[in-house]
Amino acid sequence: ADLGCSPGSWLVWAQEKVGKHGHVMGVDILEPGPVDVPFVVRDIFEVTPGDLMQALDGPADVVLSDMAPRTTGNTLGDHVRQIELATRALEIAKGILVPGGHFVVKVFDGEEAHAYVQSIRPHFEKVKRVRPEAVRQQSREFFVVAQGFIPPDPMAVLAALAGGSSPAPEESDP
Repeated sequence: ADLGCSPGSWLVWAQEKVGKHGHVMGVDILEPGPVDVPFVVRDIFEVTPGDLMQALDGPADVVLSDMAPRTTGNTLGDHVRQIELATRALEIAKGILVPGGHFVVKVFDGEEAHAYVQSIRPHFEKVKRVRPEAVRQQSREFFVVAQGFIPPDPMAVLAALAGGSSPAPEESDP
């Protein structure tokens, strides 16, 4: 799944990588250029993980997010809006990734970036910050590459939904 897929270059690249045996789809508020890959033109805050799983015919192996807000030149404001998009991308990824799946997300560096990267760590086996050489020197963007999705413990999820904590392991009599 490619979040923030317009103009479509990552969609085309991903489709080439998975070939005929994989499914690729994109989401963006703008229609991507001419691509032969399915996409949804909607705001990411209006799309649910269920919508994406239906479009993919199941869970995703990889979620890519190149989403960025329309920048204003206000460094802090642009950073905060971008972290909101990255946070939504993480929510979507946690809802659609297969166990062991991967997540790549664009982040604008700033005061919330470290906390955002830390929020990813409990959900993946390996998380690292990457700044590709192609990124302009003056740009504040980097990518987080997270590998090995660790799905939530179903019992902990059920307990949280019920308003309690996860059940304590049963003790055995000696």
